[in-house]
Amino acid sequence: MFSKDSRYRALPELTWRDPQGREVVYVGRRIVPRRGGPDPLPEADDMAVVHSGERLDNLTARTLSRPQLFWKLCDANGVIDPFSLSGATGTPLDVPEA
Repeated sequence: MFSKDSRYRALPELTWRDPQGREVVYVGRRIVPRRGGPDPLPEADDMAVVHSGERLDNLTARTLSRPQLFWKLCDANGVIDPFSLSGATGTPLDVPEA
């Protein structure tokens, strides 16, 4: 259903049946990892600093070589809103393994 790079790839497909008996297939909820939570984030392989005016796709391409992996940067830094990463000029970010 999802590409191998998708953050939803490992989630289970669930089925809901409406009152008329139609089946709706959907993907289970994805819980974003939290820093200091019960399931600690993996150690970062590297660090990067956000450049002034850097877009999220460019930031991810520079750090992970593939812009579609922006969600890995978010997870490694405990960020839910991906666009907040590109507005954090000068902020050091943990860079996970691609």
